[in-house]
Amino acid sequence: MIDLKTNSSYNLRKLIDYIGDNEETIKEMVGIFLKSANELSGQMMEACVANDLESVSKAAHKLKPSLDIFGIDDLAIPIKQIEQSYKNNESCTSVFVIVRNLNNRLLFVMKQMRDDYSL
Repeated sequence: MIDLKTNSSYNLRKLIDYIGDNEETIKEMVGIFLKSANELSGQMMEACVANDLESVSKAAHKLKPSLDIFGIDDLAIPIKQIEQSYKNNESCTSVFVIVRNLNNRLLFVMKQMRDDYSL
């Protein structure tokens, strides 16, 4: 049975409920998450710098379900704010701080996952 790393900034309970508790499968899914989350958070930062709020919002929309299934609950509100920013006609300037903070927090969580699963 896989250790749920209860003192972590993420929780794999939903993932395990969905795919089972095979350690190799969990590790593979964590690896996929790390790659895609890194790409999407980078896309959000780049799009924000380029003042392309639509692309920022689309990347946030793609990232949101992964944050949920990996139990990164403290990013639920910021990712929704970023996702909605385009519909709310906000500017990249007003959203940039949220994107930067989300990116920094996500980098911390991803490092913890890499350490926990030796990836």
